[in-house]
Amino acid sequence: MSQASQPTALRFCNYCIRSPEDGIKLMRCTGCVDGPTYCSKACQKAHWSLHKVLCRSESSNKRLLENAPCAAPGMLHGFRSVEELTQTFNDYTGSHRWALQTAVIICTFLRTNSSTNLQGYGVRPDNVVPRFWFARATGEASTSRNPARTFAFTRMSWYEACRPKQLEGFAALHASSVALFRREDPDAPDATILALFTLEGGVHSALECFSYFQRYQIKSAIPRTMQESLTAPLKDLARMCVASLNTPFPIHTMPEGEKPGLPVPGRYVRENKSWVWKPLFKNWEDYFAGDTDCGPLVALEVLTSGLPPHYLISLFYRI
Repeated sequence: MSQASQPTALRFCNYCIRSPEDGIKLMRCTGCVDGPTYCSKACQKAHWSLHKVLCRSESSNKRLLENAPCAAPGMLHGFRSVEELTQTFNDYTGSHRWALQTAVIICTFLRTNSSTNLQGYGVRPDNVVPRFWFARATGEASTSRNPARTFAFTRMSWYEACRPKQLEGFAALHASSVALFRREDPDAPDATILALFTLEGGVHSALECFSYFQRYQIKSAIPRTMQESLTAPLKDLARMCVASLNTPFPIHTMPEGEKPGLPVPGRYVRENKSWVWKPLFKNWEDYFAGDTDCGPLVALEVLTSGLPPHYLISLFYRI
């Protein structure tokens, strides 16, 4: 699994990845409740082959959702509209993107359970995907404007798509996302991973959001004995990622321009009317040496393997 920098701004152009930090103004697709943002008409047009699958669907199309059950006031979890709810939910999952992506990949790795299946996973769209469930945050976090705190992870399950329309949507997302990845990397593998993020109590799929991540690619087969030795540390890393979803400190890759390093926890702050991620510290060694003022990290309390987080992350990237 290769390491790549992610934008530190919470919202950015879904095609060219530029953000308000680059001096551009973002515009949102007006056809759907959870529309992506773009910096120009050109980027919106270039991204249409990928976005049209969701924009025209019953789960996202604004016109189709106007009188849907999920638009009833009692189903909005305190928000004023389906649009406000889905955007806030998308901001939450976006702020925790690295942890979610890593957990999704590890869950898929452990489910395939063999190097042969792992190397072939995603070449044809799978009808079973990991499903992460969330609920509206309670207590102090419920009133926070911090996008990383508005919801809380509750459980994980597997979702099996059976209806032809669902499978058609899986295949379309697979094909369009591969095309997008290959725009950035011509050698990207012909495979993706789909994950389903669902808000508890939702009566309509508008409260669900598909995310697709570029599939990891293993260059050579992994011996069975090595696979077994990888299981415990990978499960540990997945536990840490999931635990971080319920904290105000999302794990993120270091910003461009900073000295390259492993992902670390940080917090979102307001800068120039945008939410921007800032690291709590530059590297894990500083944290364990006590050279930070962030205090103990709750997400580390779930680790059971005895291995430090930077070792687990390094192992993950070496696979």
